[in-house]
Amino acid sequence: MNTRQALRYGMIILMTLLIIIVTYPIYSFSPYCEWKVVNMLESASAKIYNIVMNKLDIKDVTHALLLTDLKYSEVDGYDLYPLSYYFTSHGFVVPYNAVPVHAPVYSIPWIFVYYNDTRMSIYIEFSRECLKNVIDSLCSGKITISEASSMIVRKCISKMNILSFNINSIVEKGLKEPSKMWNYLTEKLNKYAAFSIVTITAVWSHDAPALLLLASELHNHICPGLLSGFLMYKYLMMNKLITSRDKVYIIASPVYCKDDVYVQLFDASPGKRRIIVKLLPWSEQDEISKILGGNVAGIVIAYDPETDTGRAYILAFNWTKVHIYLKKYHTSFHGPSWWVSRVIADLYMLKYVNQPDYFVKVLKTIDFRGHVWRYPSLFYELGRAGVDPYVALGVIHGNRTSRSSISAPASASARSTYSPSIVYAELGVIIILIIIIIIMAMMYRKRKH
Repeated sequence: MNTRQALRYGMIILMTLLIIIVTYPIYSFSPYCEWKVVNMLESASAKIYNIVMNKLDIKDVTHALLLTDLKYSEVDGYDLYPLSYYFTSHGFVVPYNAVPVHAPVYSIPWIFVYYNDTRMSIYIEFSRECLKNVIDSLCSGKITISEASSMIVRKCISKMNILSFNINSIVEKGLKEPSKMWNYLTEKLNKYAAFSIVTITAVWSHDAPALLLLASELHNHICPGLLSGFLMYKYLMMNKLITSRDKVYIIASPVYCKDDVYVQLFDASPGKRRIIVKLLPWSEQDEISKILGGNVAGIVIAYDPETDTGRAYILAFNWTKVHIYLKKYHTSFHGPSWWVSRVIADLYMLKYVNQPDYFVKVLKTIDFRGHVWRYPSLFYELGRAGVDPYVALGVIHGNRTSRSSISAPASASARSTYSPSIVYAELGVIIILIIIIIIMAMMYRKRKH
């Protein structure tokens, strides 16, 4: 091989390397690789399903409950939901005996299955780093789909615990030694998911309606606050205060867990401009409650676009009854018993899902007509910045608008967890390759002349 040929082949090799470096990120996230990952996770899901069914000796899957955050988990841009596919295609039906648990996409991926016939459960947790390594190996062609799915079961399960999950026993031990029982639960499960698992399992095992389980997906647990929202939803529907023609708008003031029920069941999301959140000071909340005769729980607006008319309902929820019930167990929502008191209150409130008027009532009804742009006129008026909705409705008097003494700095440097080191490294390699190509081209031209 002469010098000219060597230079030519050298330039071809360098150009090939340059193309690979530039296009690798595109190919590594190609649709083809994504479907390989989906198929691999589905295969792993079948293996995990068999482990669960055998470990818990499940005879009737309708008596079992699946909880998981896999619907919201991702690793390096790849969705992990297919890791639960085999469960949801073999008897676990959302929301009847399967509940996706909302979580940040970067959370620890986990699966929990409870079998009501034996009061036994299994908790499985996956290593994000291991999942990433398996996916990388699969996409780069180092391993097959079959090998990758087996590796997930053999290497990526970072925790697997089988534990008795008798809710009555958990509550009993929680009342006696709340901190000790809670530490046990967080050790066997994980501290971020334990409350979700305990509360949803407790309510499901006591015949919770499917709609309540559906409402819990967004909120990611079932607490007394969420249950109060569900009872208010039931009250509105059972008393025909909302019809199928209505669009529902919410003034969430005071704001607490109840409002996630409205988002989930009434499609009243902030992005669709159907819910306005306004913090209500305790002093004002107490004042309104005294004037109207009930624990104020926000404003629900039912608007009929066809007639351009609507009604607003100021609702109340009787928390006094809940607190009185908790006193029987010498517990409250505060202190080390915070978690077990909420389980007890959940099961108490659950008894009244078909009698919501035991807790809920309408304090005041306001009729209105008209709209402003796309908004019902009353919703627009109450929702505007600086407007106290209860002053605007004449419930209380005076200008309650206050400005915070805390102001944002005129300029601030944005924090970022993004590290450009990888990009800089790639750019450096590209520049070096370009310089080498230029030098070699110059040498080639010099030799030619």
